[in-house]
Amino acid sequence: DWEPWFETIQGVFATKDKLNQQVQKQKEELEVKVQLRTEELSEKTALLSGLIQSIPDIVFFKNLDGINLGGNQAYSKFVGLPMESIVGKSDAELFSENKADLFKLSDNRVVQQKSTLRIEEWVTIDGNKVLLDTFKSPLYDETGKIIGIVGISRDITRLKSTEEELKRAKEEAELASRVT
Repeated sequence: DWEPWFETIQGVFATKDKLNQQVQKQKEELEVKVQLRTEELSEKTALLSGLIQSIPDIVFFKNLDGINLGGNQAYSKFVGLPMESIVGKSDAELFSENKADLFKLSDNRVVQQKSTLRIEEWVTIDGNKVLLDTFKSPLYDETGKIIGIVGISRDITRLKSTEEELKRAKEEAELASRVT
């Protein structure tokens, strides 16, 4: 008799339809969660990008292979290229061989010593020679593993010039007070 088989098949199809409805419902709930998480991450990314871009000093970050991952407009100006042309490239592709080698040495030192390094260096930006005070630090992931370096450079040319003028004025004043 085929009726019991027919009822069994109807039951299987009914169960299949219920399972499909449950899967569809779970899929829709998951899509909503993914959309909310995507929006949240997008907002956080925009906030961090805005934060980095609002810093007037040069800001850059690279992976352990020395590949530029990003930076701000000041870094773009320093390199002389739009950020899209910087990301994904090494310093050797962006700077002179000598400058790239110096950057690589200091990057390696930061990673090996797992500490912040401070460097004063003369560079040319937009045809002007400026003195940069650069801090390079290890860049860590959420587990504490070093994944690259982050750097911040500030133009201290005017400050250094003022310091030298004050030093000269002090020396001249001391000399004048000894003469009289």
